Amino acid sequence: MRSFVGRDRECARVVDALTQALAPLDPAAAPSPDAPGSTVVLISGEAGVGKSRLVEEALGRLGADVLVGRGSAFQSDDVVPLVPVAAVLRDLLRRLPDDDVDELTAPVRPALARLLPELGPAAEADGSRPGDVVPWLLSRLAGQRPVVVVIDDVHWADTSTLDLVARIPSQVLGRFALVLVRRSERRPSERVSRLLVDLVRQRGALEVALTPLPDSASGQLVRTLVDDAVGPVDQRRIVQRARGNPLFLEALSRTAREGGDLPELLVEALLAPVRDLSSEGRALCHAAAVWGAPASPAALAALAGLDLDGSDAPWREARDAGVLVDVDDSIDVRHPLLREALLDDLTVVRRSRLTADAVTLLAERVAAGEASVRDHASIASMLERLGRRREAAVAYVRAADETVRVSYAEAAAQETRALALWDEATAAETGLSRRDLLARLAEHLHSAGDTQRSIDRAQEAFALWRAEPDGDPRTGSALAALVATCGEWELDESEVQAVLGQSIELAERSGSADARARALVGAARHSMSLDLNTPALDLAQRALAAATEAGDAEQEAAALAVYGGSLGQLGRVEEADAALARALAMLDDTMVDAERRRAWIDLRRAFLRWLSGDPGGAADELEGRALGLVGHRVAVTYPWIALATAAELHVWAGQHDRAEAAVARVHQALDAGGLDFSLIRSIVALAEAELALRRGDLDRASDLLEANLALWEARGLRDTDFHDLVRLAECRLLQGNLAAARALVGEALPGVLDSDSAEEISCLVRTGVLVEGGAVRTGGRPDTARVDALLERAAVLEGTGAAAPGSMPAAELALARAEAAQVTGAESVQLWEDAVAAWAGAGVP
Repeated sequence: MRSFVGRDRECARVVDALTQALAPLDPAAAPSPDAPGSTVVLISGEAGVGKSRLVEEALGRLGADVLVGRGSAFQSDDVVPLVPVAAVLRDLLRRLPDDDVDELTAPVRPALARLLPELGPAAEADGSRPGDVVPWLLSRLAGQRPVVVVIDDVHWADTSTLDLVARIPSQVLGRFALVLVRRSERRPSERVSRLLVDLVRQRGALEVALTPLPDSASGQLVRTLVDDAVGPVDQRRIVQRARGNPLFLEALSRTAREGGDLPELLVEALLAPVRDLSSEGRALCHAAAVWGAPASPAALAALAGLDLDGSDAPWREARDAGVLVDVDDSIDVRHPLLREALLDDLTVVRRSRLTADAVTLLAERVAAGEASVRDHASIASMLERLGRRREAAVAYVRAADETVRVSYAEAAAQETRALALWDEATAAETGLSRRDLLARLAEHLHSAGDTQRSIDRAQEAFALWRAEPDGDPRTGSALAALVATCGEWELDESEVQAVLGQSIELAERSGSADARARALVGAARHSMSLDLNTPALDLAQRALAAATEAGDAEQEAAALAVYGGSLGQLGRVEEADAALARALAMLDDTMVDAERRRAWIDLRRAFLRWLSGDPGGAADELEGRALGLVGHRVAVTYPWIALATAAELHVWAGQHDRAEAAVARVHQALDAGGLDFSLIRSIVALAEAELALRRGDLDRASDLLEANLALWEARGLRDTDFHDLVRLAECRLLQGNLAAARALVGEALPGVLDSDSAEEISCLVRTGVLVEGGAVRTGGRPDTARVDALLERAAVLEGTGAAAPGSMPAAELALARAEAAQVTGAESVQLWEDAVAAWAGAGVP
């Protein structure tokens, strides 16, 4: 093991943090999903300053039962998904018996096999991605024994790895710690910077910034490296030249120990051991540097043009010299600085030739069906570096075809690069027009949570279609629907309605029942989301008829799901649940986005459960779904919509601490980036406001609700934002501002009275009557006409069967009737007892 000098204090801090994170759990303590899932340790410093060596030493001081998984990001892998995560998982799993690996990975193997092909065939239609199941897998491991995950050079990590790093602290439960290593002289992207800042702000996090060693420690390290082979004068020269960088101290000491003159340039000190290698050893090192990532000995020998005839002598020679190292079954350059030095050591012509030869070798793997996702991406990036633009663009498209099975974000990154290189020749070779590529890119960006860019690309694709003189109306319908899908919660509502209308009109013009079904389903779902349930039912029924005509089971399921959702909001719970159950039964894993559709149905069924009087059970169901307890996370947005909704339901169930924990987790995900989605922010803000109201923090509730109203007003939807208007009216009443409360009820009144949503109507009736009761209590004059109008609307709602005993609407209307009797001077104890019983029946303390 290499010498460890001058870092004892920093090492002790890291060991202490890891020891606390990995300490045995108290068996007497009740398990809690709200407990922090991990400790984060961030180690930063310039290249060669000893970051990896510090981690190595700290891990060595932990107990033998600690399971360590380590992976590195590479500069060449910015569009390759989850490279360090794959290395981490392989490192962890290879330390376990085969039977344990089989049992551990069985529930998630179809998705995980896309990242680790050695686990077996991946399920092509499975809606989850490998990164979706990793927190679940790590939680299972950390529940059995302490686990540490180390990611080196996190500043180079791909988007999917960064997304996973952001989620791990909140989603991995058990004895677990995450160690991140970054080079401080490399300016990271804004997203990486924000992620690291957010992580080190968390409770229990530790940041260790390594600075160059002082001269005293540098001298001590040099003495351990050279023994008595180098005199004091040269030792001092080494210390002065290296400026406290252990990698340079080591390289200079080696040169001096072997009798060489100290080079003027430090890079020459790094290359000194390479110069001493045989020609075959040097060729192998240069090939490894050009390859840019761990590779098999056979691949590097082929790239170097070596026929080793089974000999591993050049490899052993380079390893003994400290230039190359083992990485599982592969070979890699020992250090990024050494890689850079090896590349600079090549002439431009030689470097280009090696890169072109690497492309040829990788293409042979593709032709043989043996290429990995990383191989496909490497071909594209190497071709781009060689200036072969058309070939690179084609390769990026083909890489995206493979990558989308693993990650939407990196598939989108590859398509973005292809777009920048696009020309007519590329379109002809791929069979894709620029419009087609833009539409694909928009879909992948949307699935990755990059909302604004997805809108921009979808709009650009639709504009190109409109510019076509004889554009296929079916294609136009799909593109209009894509714009609506991507921009549903970001664009102004008038824009959304316009493109939805265009989508339906173009589908009808096409004569395709399938296109008509898809357009109508999209419009129906959007209408339902705005509480326009009767129109949504009509659209869903038309969609169901079109899907049946087309024989499209997928769209039949989608239409049934919206139909059931609309029935639920009308308060017709049993009919709604039956329709949703039928939709769920029709889904199978061969359908596109089947898992996402299941998640949407789960949301609607949880709503029914809450409406029927079980908010606590509904919250538990949604929270379990959101946290991926069954090994699925589904795209990007659904888990956080579900968790934000669960937070509000926890409030209704009186589980305030759990609501607070769920809110914190949603904010952690939003703050980490990658979720540019205003609907999530709106739902979680409403949950926070509900919590603040229950706790009497009226100013906080007021601020949150006003901000939410402003968000929807900016989209032209303030008059349909009933939740926030009614909650703010309640808040103003509690603050003693009766006039403001009345005004807000009056603002919501026309829309809600015209609404058909059982929940919205009952909530307004309750709040509106409470406001007038407040007038009585303060000696004012109540608006009895408004009370009468509200009670009349309540009677109509009850007449539809939408306020069944034990439901939320029934509880709200019972409270309204008790308060109304007080307004009219006919207060009844029995009515108040009925209201108490109704709230208890609805599961609300």
